[in-house]
Amino acid sequence: MEPEIVAGERMSAKIAKAFDAAISPDTYAVLHLRRELDGCRGERQLYEREALGFMARLSKRVRGKATHRRLPPDQRFLPNAITIEKLFDGPHLNVMLRRPANWEFDAFEAVLREEWLKSPWAATDQRAVKIMERERGSNLVGYCHKEGDEALLIETLSFGLVAAS
Repeated sequence: MEPEIVAGERMSAKIAKAFDAAISPDTYAVLHLRRELDGCRGERQLYEREALGFMARLSKRVRGKATHRRLPPDQRFLPNAITIEKLFDGPHLNVMLRRPANWEFDAFEAVLREEWLKSPWAATDQRAVKIMERERGSNLVGYCHKEGDEALLIETLSFGLVAAS
């Protein structure tokens, strides 16, 4: 199988498909960050911490605190992959998520938006949050990978519960 060219990076089509199958994302969000807050310029570590806190809050809210607490630490986050882009010029997160089957998209979108806007580093203008359902046949993993492997936030990466085979 030929590798895909994604914005100058080569990502194996097999890896992209395996990654996509493992997460099965059905929700995509672009979450914009502030470049500075109270005179402090944002940097990657700070943004990573904000993304980690956001995923913890979102997962806890969606699953409920009791269920969230009972899960092993490596399974607490909703299945997701987050990449960070444009650190110096319009920093934002690309978020791929699998919402729980018992949640309607509109309710999940409202909770996702609310939890993101709790972050002091969340941009609050009209374009701060863009959330949409995944379009059928879209190459979401390839798109989110356009800035290469370094853009992926490993701290939040979760494939969810692994089914026994």
